[in-house]
Amino acid sequence: MKLPPVVTRLVSLACVLSLTGICTSQSAKPVFTHTLHAHKERRNGFTLAPALTLPSTAFVLAPDNSLVLLIPQEDGEWVLKRVTDWSTSVPREQTLPITGEKVGDQQVSVTADLAINPDATDAIVRLTYREVSFGSVKPAPPRALIFLVDLRRFIVIAKRLTSDALLAASQWRFSANGVLLANLFLSAVPAHLPDRPVSTSTYQAATLSFPDLSTIHSCDYNASITCDTTDSCRWEIGKQASFDCDDLLRNTGISSVRDALDADDATRRATNLAGRDCRISALSGDKRLALFECRTGHSYLDGEIYITKSRTSSVRTVPEGKPIFTVALPHFHEIPGVLAAMNGTEYLLLLKDGIKLEGYRLPASP
Repeated sequence: MKLPPVVTRLVSLACVLSLTGICTSQSAKPVFTHTLHAHKERRNGFTLAPALTLPSTAFVLAPDNSLVLLIPQEDGEWVLKRVTDWSTSVPREQTLPITGEKVGDQQVSVTADLAINPDATDAIVRLTYREVSFGSVKPAPPRALIFLVDLRRFIVIAKRLTSDALLAASQWRFSANGVLLANLFLSAVPAHLPDRPVSTSTYQAATLSFPDLSTIHSCDYNASITCDTTDSCRWEIGKQASFDCDDLLRNTGISSVRDALDADDATRRATNLAGRDCRISALSGDKRLALFECRTGHSYLDGEIYITKSRTSSVRTVPEGKPIFTVALPHFHEIPGVLAAMNGTEYLLLLKDGIKLEGYRLPASP
């Protein structure tokens, strides 16, 4: 389960002052590059002290094959972009300003995410604010600004500020049949076994009405993660903490409590195809390809400092795990990417600095 980042504690020291040759490598070339009309993302400078992570761009492929991006600008300001005809020399770019909270020098972390319904007619833009007290064992509850966007007219149709944890802190997405699912982490109890720890966590699963975002059904459930010596992990859904989630969710057209998790079954099956140094970030629309971000290096001081040796985006076949394409990435920060197809050709799309869209043509997979 992916948890939202709050504080940058792992400091990437790769290629500091260019004293090593690690930064230089041969890489694939994009077949097209588009620079979006927006300011570049701001980046954290190098520091050994705990530092807040600056806001980063949310980047998704919509069900209608358009690209939807939420790009941070100046303090409190964002732009929502919708890009169509992205594989051509003249992509169409729509822009919608989004105004959030100004945080200035406050110790407040800001994260952004997008959810788009299956018809690609509506989007949920969420800006989540978390007050950070370094060394505190009990952080303050988050709050969120939520914008509902009509993608056909490309306008904001509703806005709300909330401290409801289910709306502000959950992972949410639309199911294939248009149900808005929210999954909220409640608590965790690690259990240490002789070989590897097994962590058991409690979550709240809920279905939400749209567009008013009120709770339709809700239940709690337990999940355990068991990892082996190769860092291959297995999810297991345990007995429900309150009542039967499966029966409850089935009444809304959802077959299993697993469907309320942030990753579907296809993503979970592909998670470990690229090894312990890689993290899955996307699947192709037909589930035949998986995109991984892979990072190698060494950690020191109990993980407080991480020296990156290499970072790549790797595309592999599913379920074989055969690599078909790899491109080197900058060492200092993550580069969001998606797998998309246009006119029978499959592409890896990477977004650098929040505004530079690069398209790489993928070889035909078996």
